Amino acid sequence: MNIALRRLYMLLLLAYLAVGGGLGYWVMVRGPELLGRSDNPRRALDEAQVQRGRILDRKGRPLAWTTFEKGQPVRHYAYPPLVHTVGYISSRYGLSGVEAGLDTYLSGRSGINPWSTQLQRWLHRVSIGDDVVLTLDLDLQQVADQALGDRIGAVVVQDPTTGDILALASHPYFDLEKLQGDLSSLQNSPNSPLLNRSLQGLFTPGSVFKTFTLAVALQEHKVVPGQILDDGAATLDVDGFKIKCGNNPPGVNSFDLYHAYAYSCNLSFARMALDVGIPAIITYARRYGIGEAIPLEVPTAATRLSSNLNTISRPELASLGFGQGELLLTPLQVNLIGAAVAQGGQIYAPHLVSRIVSHEGNVVQKSTPSVWRMPITPEVASQVKEALVVSVQDGYGKPAALPNVQVGGKTGTAETGPNQLPHAWFIGLAPADHPRVIVTVVVEHGGAGSTAAAPVAKSVLQAALNLAAK
Repeated sequence: MNIALRRLYMLLLLAYLAVGGGLGYWVMVRGPELLGRSDNPRRALDEAQVQRGRILDRKGRPLAWTTFEKGQPVRHYAYPPLVHTVGYISSRYGLSGVEAGLDTYLSGRSGINPWSTQLQRWLHRVSIGDDVVLTLDLDLQQVADQALGDRIGAVVVQDPTTGDILALASHPYFDLEKLQGDLSSLQNSPNSPLLNRSLQGLFTPGSVFKTFTLAVALQEHKVVPGQILDDGAATLDVDGFKIKCGNNPPGVNSFDLYHAYAYSCNLSFARMALDVGIPAIITYARRYGIGEAIPLEVPTAATRLSSNLNTISRPELASLGFGQGELLLTPLQVNLIGAAVAQGGQIYAPHLVSRIVSHEGNVVQKSTPSVWRMPITPEVASQVKEALVVSVQDGYGKPAALPNVQVGGKTGTAETGPNQLPHAWFIGLAPADHPRVIVTVVVEHGGAGSTAAAPVAKSVLQAALNLAAK
């Protein structure tokens, strides 16, 4: 009898330990992960016990915050055009943007003392999440949005010396009130208002990609500064694909390397790509991060050099040289190509989050500048920067010129298909001798980059320099 009782006792004890261990695992270890899922019905109950942390701009101005109304949390957003970046939290549609990417901190499930937060929940007391301070500057963001206006497109602004993202504009944006209603109308809209064009929009870059081609050709010693090119009246036949300059001033058929860039001569850059060759183009594309999603605190889209790297033909390679073909880039990726020029060949890892701070004021996490890639040498970066300056002084980049500040920049007019206006691009940096800001603008089907995109970049560059001087 005693042996039987002991066996029963041990069996019950093991069962108790198994159940207790399993319960502890799912509550303590996997609990925060399960609670974070947007399809978990307990989330709505849990949110009622949390004063979600604020999202602030770099100067501490609130972009999102929570109040309680009739015992229920209500999330407020200060600046609707930032909806793609700041994101939203919805009981019906889940989370997006920073609200999703930093959810564990904003909800208090991570941080300095997540166990204290969990204890508050068990005791049915309201807990307070951590604040997330972004690198965005609301003043500069407003300038970018106003400059882009009602046009469809995007603006990316960075400090190339740190990688900090200072502004992200994506138009059109959407009204959060409509999101709570009929989401299908937004999903089916031909203008794709739910798409964050600055980070996830994939576009043919056109001539702004000549910045990449020039850097690679200089790095591989296929061209040299000062080299004279007699391409203005020539025609290049690449396996039946005929290429001409097309953009050089009338009668100007001979020019140096930098003016080939300023005049945006397609033929010159097709030659450069063919001389560099497919293996080197692919190698440098990878050095710049092309072909992958750029690491950031919120989702970014993977870019594309070609649909199949193993079958790039000579005509496609020639087209890549001037930014056409099957090439698809995000505005962020284009900005990072320029960032390498601005920062001596180094690309600093882009950041959208500056720091995370607890409600007591303690820094939970802080971003520090770090070099992500170094695709070109400082010498080549300096040479390409000279070409950018010539482009604004003598070429199609003139509309972005600023008084008393030397600006470097490149326009792009990317062909998109028959009976469609091209995408208008501009990439610019200032001041050219020691760039503190770099901006990329794309206007979908906006026409010429010099008329549609360069003036937007000019406004943003001027505002960024003014803010930096304060």
